[in-house]
Amino acid sequence: MNDCNTTIEELKHVIEEFNKERDWQKYHNPKDMAISIAIESAELLELFQWYNPTNEQVRGNKKLMREIGSELADILAYMLGLANRLGIDLSAEFDKKIKTNRRRFPKERAEPKLPKFHV
Repeated sequence: MNDCNTTIEELKHVIEEFNKERDWQKYHNPKDMAISIAIESAELLELFQWYNPTNEQVRGNKKLMREIGSELADILAYMLGLANRLGIDLSAEFDKKIKTNRRRFPKERAEPKLPKFHV
């Protein structure tokens, strides 16, 4: 599998089959799935705790790249599982969200404005 030739629907099917084979669906209620997404997201954040690397530094660190990829895959697996449980079409939801964000943040006014900190 790779991003160029694998659809979201295919990934949803893979995780659904994986969970069925283990009879795990009974544990996959919306609350626990959402908690699992948050926990895995925290594990991703932990990789950067007290460390503020550039993109180049991260890409040059094979161990860190493997760990990041693994945590992202965990997050994705729970997201896909939750979408399956609730019948959510992720592509349609993403499309709606990006359209909303384009209206909220037009490119003409998209320059980031960092908050001013006073010491």
